[in-house]
Amino acid sequence: MRKHIKLLSIILFSLLIAVFNGCENNQMSTATDSSKEKSVEVKEKDEIKDTNEGNISEQADLSQTEQTPSVQAKEGANSTDQQAANTPKGESPKSTITKPSKPNSESNTAPSSPAVQSPKVEEKKEEKPVTPPVEEKKPENLLTVSTVIKGPKDVGTIAGSTTVEVKEGATILDVLLLVAKNKGIMVGYTGNGPTAYVEGIHNIYEFDYGPKSGWTCQRNGVTLDRSADAIQVKNGDHIDWIYKED
Repeated sequence: MRKHIKLLSIILFSLLIAVFNGCENNQMSTATDSSKEKSVEVKEKDEIKDTNEGNISEQADLSQTEQTPSVQAKEGANSTDQQAANTPKGESPKSTITKPSKPNSESNTAPSSPAVQSPKVEEKKEEKPVTPPVEEKKPENLLTVSTVIKGPKDVGTIAGSTTVEVKEGATILDVLLLVAKNKGIMVGYTGNGPTAYVEGIHNIYEFDYGPKSGWTCQRNGVTLDRSADAIQVKNGDHIDWIYKED
């Protein structure tokens, strides 16, 4: 019997210990759960507090903006009262009238559509030809000279009396060459100046009609004593070219 009692007491004691441990574990779990719930509640309260503070700040700003006109009105009334108090008796307080600012025509008026500008057409100016100024030529002193060309007897007169105008300073040879050019007559000569010598006219040369045949020249009926290109003509001179046969 004693053994059975000891066993029962041991079993009861172990049961008590197990129950006690279970109770402690439950208490610990409930404590942790409650702490978690408390932390969640604290966070939610903080968030609600922040939102309330933001709303309060916004309402304060709105109230300040709404109160500014009234404050300004009060300040204006106070300033007018002070002016009335400062002005001596019998004088009306000077009222400060502020001129209304002119409305900005640019801001009030609606933007007008830009006017479409037509492209400018460049007018082409007629370019007139520029005529260079005509230089006035000084009148040259022209000399009037006549000449006759006579060939051999079987040929006769090659060029009858022909009058030409030559510049001052022209020689007898110059007159012959000008007449030959106008008449289409060929002239053969060599040299120039004092060495000039006429060999043939109209394809008739010296020695064609004998050893002493050839061309001679006379000015106003006088035979030349030197080269025809060394004697200058004068106005009204008459020159004769004559072919002499042997």
